[in-house]
Amino acid sequence: MNKENQSDDVTNLGLKKLSEEDIKGLSEEIYEFARSNLRKRVQESKVDFYDIIIDVDNTTEKLQISVDIIRNVENEKVEKEEELIKEILAETFSDLDKLLEEKFTS
Repeated sequence: MNKENQSDDVTNLGLKKLSEEDIKGLSEEIYEFARSNLRKRVQESKVDFYDIIIDVDNTTEKLQISVDIIRNVENEKVEKEEELIKEILAETFSDLDKLLEEKFTS
């Protein structure tokens, strides 16, 4: 099993206070970003070999967002797999930054 995690503290963006509905919608959009970025790099038939887990924590002054992409099928090319997941996470967080700026800044 292969797992990568990237967490990002989102601060100083002038974000408005997020409601539970905002957080649910944000989680769904982040999931779609990750899945879309995965599809760009992995054959469509293999996309379902990955689990995508999103955690949005808005309980402190800092918004914390964690994205895990887990390969749920053994793979002999672990190094390439880790690099692939890092690229997908980087692109996902780039998409997230744009979304936060567009939808959630004051």
